[in-house]
Amino acid sequence: MREVKFKVNESKTDGNRGVESVPTIMVDGPPIDIERKRQLVKKLTNVAVEVYGIPHIVVLIRENPPENVGVEGKLIADRKKID
Repeated sequence: MREVKFKVNESKTDGNRGVESVPTIMVDGPPIDIERKRQLVKKLTNVAVEVYGIPHIVVLIRENPPENVGVEGKLIADRKKID
């Protein structure tokens, strides 16, 4: 099973300029194709718009290939697949 982590930064007001930033959703996970990214961005945005009540949501996707991720002292790329 692949683990995907989500982090949401809430809106904050910049005290220096009075500029409000927008909620940003950051997704860390394995590489996926562009169509699945489109679906992910759309669904995450729809939920965030419903919760925050504003249309301005940013979604950032950071892909981490198995050779760049270690779990329990081993690269995921070196672990045997479990059927």
